[in-house]
Amino acid sequence: MSALRFGTSGWRGRIAEEFTSANVERVCAGIVAALRASGVARPRLALGHDARFMGAEMADEAARALVAWGAEVVRDRGPIPTPAIALAVIERGLDGAVNLTASHNPPEWNGIKFSDRRGGPAPPEVTRRIEECVPETGAAPAGQAPGSLTQADLRGPYLRALAKKVDLDRIRASGLRLGLDLSYGAARGTLDRLLSERGIPFVTARDREDPLFGGRAPDVGEAHLEDLAALVRAGTADLGLAVDGDADRFGVLDRDGSFVPPNIVLMILADAWARERGDRQGIGRSVATTHGLDAVAEHWGARLYETPVGFKYLGELIHLDQVFFAGEESAGLSVRHHLPEKDGGLAVLLAAECVARSGLTLAELRDELFARVGEFHSARIDVRLEADDRPLLQAALERPLADLAGAAVERVVRLDGVKWVAADGSWALVRPSGTEPVARVYIEGRSRLRLAALREWAGGFTARLKSGS
Repeated sequence: MSALRFGTSGWRGRIAEEFTSANVERVCAGIVAALRASGVARPRLALGHDARFMGAEMADEAARALVAWGAEVVRDRGPIPTPAIALAVIERGLDGAVNLTASHNPPEWNGIKFSDRRGGPAPPEVTRRIEECVPETGAAPAGQAPGSLTQADLRGPYLRALAKKVDLDRIRASGLRLGLDLSYGAARGTLDRLLSERGIPFVTARDREDPLFGGRAPDVGEAHLEDLAALVRAGTADLGLAVDGDADRFGVLDRDGSFVPPNIVLMILADAWARERGDRQGIGRSVATTHGLDAVAEHWGARLYETPVGFKYLGELIHLDQVFFAGEESAGLSVRHHLPEKDGGLAVLLAAECVARSGLTLAELRDELFARVGEFHSARIDVRLEADDRPLLQAALERPLADLAGAAVERVVRLDGVKWVAADGSWALVRPSGTEPVARVYIEGRSRLRLAALREWAGGFTARLKSGS
């Protein structure tokens, strides 16, 4: 029987290959065993799933396994957003959550995310313990007293939490017509329900049941939002808001239908939160995320925290109440006194609130912010890694680098991969992905011209990597 490993965002596998009912049972057994090893005699867990093919049936398998191993399980009906599951852990004082989802990955994939008792993604030491506890078979041992399964409303509390964080009345009063793209995913019947209950006009895209997600990944990158962009450009909506398959990531389109990069959205929302809420606790970002958040933090006198990639590290800052805002370039966000988990629904509603409050487009908000803190232009290039490429990548990262596209390297950050920060404020980060067979190259410059130079540098770096030179 093969070992089951957790990556940056949990355990994932291809449906009917690695992701099978037998392996789901094994992972669930490992979760209960790991919790017992940590001193939790009778684990209390939330259970949820997204809208993937056989998602409900596999969640049924998970429920049976967890109960058979003695866990007390609480579950809502149907697909449910990841942040709603996270909130259930916090509000109910549970020991964690088992969430069957592969997030924004293609429809042939599924997986299991485990959240710990904080409500956020489990840290590496916890997932390693689970890996060690996964048995050869998911069958419960003889004599094991079964647990219980309870049905409960987990969506209602989540919608109420969003309503406390976002000024929905201001959005309604602005007259904004929102375009809402639900990625055929777990947010169906959640975000649309909230807008409808609050009388906010909206139209929807990718809002029907489709376990194949239209034949591609339920993602919110620019290439996946054509339907939403068409609604905005046709004048049917004034702003485009999208969440991915499990509703933890965000995508935003401006009034003209143009895609607003997540790094820019993060800068705008962090600045607006500090200004409107008067919060100065701190800002957290991953090592791969724009230094524009550093500039926003400096502008408001807040401390900046840099973490490895993975929201579990940012979630810990939220849990410890060290930051008022946490964000990562892969479209993840949360705020103080909310969740130690990224929340796409919160992010898009806050974007709508910013536009409603200011009367400006997101491009105008970006330009005004750039005038105060300087410009930041970033990009990411993914390079496919074959098995033979990994040692070449490691060797390349160990070589010293004196300059970055013509600017002297001032410091090197090895928090996650290798990041070179240049004297002019530009930087590049190279790190292998924790979920895919690719190396990610992140670059950022303080002007569009500088970003172009960094793109050329990145192209040369990846060419040398592939050639082994």
